[in-house]
Amino acid sequence: MLPTYNRAHVVTAAIESVLAQTFSDLELLVVDDLSTDDTAAVVARVADPRVVYLRNARTKGVSGARNTGIFAARGEWLCQIDSDDIWEPTFLERLWRGMESAGEEVGVVYGTLAVVEDGRVVREHPASTSGFTYPRMLYEHFFFHVAAAFRASLLREVGGYDETLSVNEDTDLQLRVTARCAVLAVPEARYLYVSRPGERLMRDHAAAAASMRRYLEKHAALLAQHPLAKYRAVNAVLVAALKGRSWRLAGEMWLAMLPAALSMPRWFGRHQLQALRLAVDAVAGPRS
Repeated sequence: MLPTYNRAHVVTAAIESVLAQTFSDLELLVVDDLSTDDTAAVVARVADPRVVYLRNARTKGVSGARNTGIFAARGEWLCQIDSDDIWEPTFLERLWRGMESAGEEVGVVYGTLAVVEDGRVVREHPASTSGFTYPRMLYEHFFFHVAAAFRASLLREVGGYDETLSVNEDTDLQLRVTARCAVLAVPEARYLYVSRPGERLMRDHAAAAASMRRYLEKHAALLAQHPLAKYRAVNAVLVAALKGRSWRLAGEMWLAMLPAALSMPRWFGRHQLQALRLAVDAVAGPRS
């Protein structure tokens, strides 16, 4: 599955990397989230019957676009590629070997995520942990949803992605999935995350902070059992709120962090200093 929105200038490379896989028994669902560029025309030029083009009737956002693919897919396993990334030619074949060997308890088979800048790999997040891992995702993003194969039936059972989230939608899904299944690491399967600094858009930090807060509220009961994970999540909302000048939300998050002053004073002090610097920068505004 390949969700996309206004990425006509890069989506062809992503599509070609999927069609060039050494494992060829696949269906590629290109989910166009009602792009306003010529994405439809670009995809139409791909002459391969394995490519299925789906166009949302309205723009549903990143989670909604992924859900369109999840509920339309026909295969037992579902992989994803973002429209500006690349699969190594053997990525799917190597993941498939993991899928073939996976027991019924395994719902996720995942590979290594390699970050590419200017055509070269600058760092990797190797796949290394197998088994039942819940709730490790609270503490460490140890696998990436785009570098993984999920049992499609399991994704549907959990309801797919939460469409109210535009940030942390991956962590939310991975928490809900790993609560039900084991994972299997296949480190030799590499997903190439292509970093394009020159094309990065300014993030809407206020909107991101609001989405992160919804994630925080959704998992409040679980986070209450894991104080360090909770305060990390609260601090992430605080940082985004300060960057977005969402002062009321920033104040609420600062108050929510106060108990950490007693239980983990050094951690609290370090992050309060960071928050103070961000607040000063936000008030001062952009420098000329």
